[in-house]
Amino acid sequence: MKKLLFISALCIISLTLQAQLQVVNNNYIKLFGSSKGLHTGPTGKYGSATIFDFNTDTQSGVMLEYGASESAGIYLDGDYAVIWSPGDNGRLLRIYDEDDMHAGSTDYEKFYIDGDGDFYKASDLNRKEKINNLNDATGKLLQLRGVTYSYKLSEQEKEKKLKAKKRYGFIAQELEAVIPEVVDTDEYGNKFVNYTSIIPVLVDGFKEQQAQIDEQQIIIDKMLQEIVDLKAKISK
Repeated sequence: MKKLLFISALCIISLTLQAQLQVVNNNYIKLFGSSKGLHTGPTGKYGSATIFDFNTDTQSGVMLEYGASESAGIYLDGDYAVIWSPGDNGRLLRIYDEDDMHAGSTDYEKFYIDGDGDFYKASDLNRKEKINNLNDATGKLLQLRGVTYSYKLSEQEKEKKLKAKKRYGFIAQELEAVIPEVVDTDEYGNKFVNYTSIIPVLVDGFKEQQAQIDEQQIIIDKMLQEIVDLKAKISK
């Protein structure tokens, strides 16, 4: 009896898996229907991905794809990883925070990349508190050192004789000493910089300098007017 129940259970599981998984061929498995698939190859199975070669330098990659007239998915091979989507509603890629994905929430989207590849970060007033003006932005900017640099190449990159690109930026440790809020440190001690957060300092630094220029211009205009008035008195 137990043996019969065990066999019956295996049959049920097998039928369930067959309903959810369909092996089309050696490199293509359909998942939960024809519009979802896990497969290998240079191109996708749906939409424009069917005619797009994700990497002309390799014969095959692994893809998890969903689509019909359009396609979205993840492509992986030995060179790089690709995420693609239809880009509808002005979004190519959306990043959500699971902690905010509760009923009634509208704050779960943290950032997105639009159809032109531009990055948008959540910055609505309703998400912020303890808002204060920046102080001495010019003083902070004067302490910063902009540098040119290149990232160190890995051994594999050196073997491929790749050249490191010249870049512009800051040294995280130096930046942390001036504006610590824009620098983060991981569990291994590696430093990371949020370059976007430096923009408000640049803007306020410009405004502070412009205010100083405006004040100086008022003084200069006043002095010039005094000179004109003095010349007028002398000429009389």
